[in-house]
Amino acid sequence: MRLKNVLAAALLAAVCAPAAFSAPLFSSQSLQRPIWQTEGTTLSGAAGHIVTPGAGLLWEDASFAAAAGYTFIAVGGSFAQIPFVHMHLADQVEITAALDTRTDSINLLAGSKWRFYQGASSAAALGFLGQLTDIGPSMALGGQLYAVATFAGAILEWPAATSILVGYTMKKQGKSDIDFSVGFQTPLLPAVFENRINFLFDVGNVSYSMNPSAADAQYRGTVNAGLRMNPMHLGDSMRMGLQLSVLDIFDGGDRALALGMNVQLTN
Repeated sequence: MRLKNVLAAALLAAVCAPAAFSAPLFSSQSLQRPIWQTEGTTLSGAAGHIVTPGAGLLWEDASFAAAAGYTFIAVGGSFAQIPFVHMHLADQVEITAALDTRTDSINLLAGSKWRFYQGASSAAALGFLGQLTDIGPSMALGGQLYAVATFAGAILEWPAATSILVGYTMKKQGKSDIDFSVGFQTPLLPAVFENRINFLFDVGNVSYSMNPSAADAQYRGTVNAGLRMNPMHLGDSMRMGLQLSVLDIFDGGDRALALGMNVQLTN
């Protein structure tokens, strides 16, 4: 309950703050950007939706950007933390690293993504997330290879950034899975929130890692939803993003709440 109150206060502040400051926290570019651009991160730090990476970059109008972020996950009576770092170069290449930690497990996630196509309202990319799971005596190596396309689409007739991912999870002992997920991002009540807050939704049989602290889709699909604040500008070269997600909505035992934030820098 405290976590929900914190996010509610943050979202309210984001909506009301521009009236209290001479310089707006939300630039005209962030409020009027093309609908297919997500400009937020997954739980593992990749630019995208909640667990589904997108083909876009975190700061679309910057040729170089770096970010540091943190996600707190509450699931059942336990919690997990995911700090991450993120960088994109030359308007094409993304590099990420994250540490997913909980009481009984530590997992290292290292990812990269190459956006090989950029159109007026769509993009396509290839990505890989290498993983060292359960660091310790029983640790294992694995990876998730994927192709993803992001484009201007719709969800329930609302304009949305839509991402479709097809991938392949490589596990120990030669085991593997075919991965599929779909992510959406659409402005939430734009007449009320003036395009400052977005509704997120993704569904699929793959999560943000092979050994996730929540939203484990290894043997079934998961549905996740959340709210994402458009990046708040803290000057010309710095901005901050906030996100609240409910993970694995339809599973009472594994349902989780995730609160994340990130600080982004560009030159």
